[in-house]
Amino acid sequence: MNKYQEQFQQPYTKESAQLELIELYSWLMNNDRENDALAIMKPQNSDIRKHLMIEYDLHRELEDLLENPALNDTRILKHPLATMEMLTSTGNYQSLLFLLPEIAQWEANGEEVSMERVKHLLISANGLYGKLDKLKENPFYHRLLNVNDTYFGFIMGVLTYTQKSAARQASVEKFMEDNPDALSSDILEFISNQPDFF
Repeated sequence: MNKYQEQFQQPYTKESAQLELIELYSWLMNNDRENDALAIMKPQNSDIRKHLMIEYDLHRELEDLLENPALNDTRILKHPLATMEMLTSTGNYQSLLFLLPEIAQWEANGEEVSMERVKHLLISANGLYGKLDKLKENPFYHRLLNVNDTYFGFIMGVLTYTQKSAARQASVEKFMEDNPDALSSDILEFISNQPDFF
């Protein structure tokens, strides 16, 4: 079971709903979607919030896939299309559905297909090369990467909040220094309690 699947088997509580909303808000702001981010904070916009959460879930699934070491395998697949179809149905990876037509074309053309090649297709299809490279240049990113239960949505949420001012980053770093065993939920809760969060 992967991290994405584990997360959605956890009991749904008021606290988890609040943290989920914070992550969605941060993700939207990070992607220059301020209007959507503001819309989800209004109680009457529950349908909009549900729609955007589905989009965000797909985004998290995509990041979970990119972190999977199996996608670094360079061995040639004997039946690439069948393999990807199996992963889509058994692993609940909806992101792979969008790749199936191109993988089918590769197979029809007799081209060699490895999991690594599928990974590069996944990245290029979602325009992630530049974003990931830029992210890795940020020293604070590497610090967040070392949080025990870190995940991409958490990192992006914290970076979105802290990029607004040096004081924000300093306060989060101080919290992490004072609480070296803090989990992602502890850090997100700290951020959500700050007076300048919204």
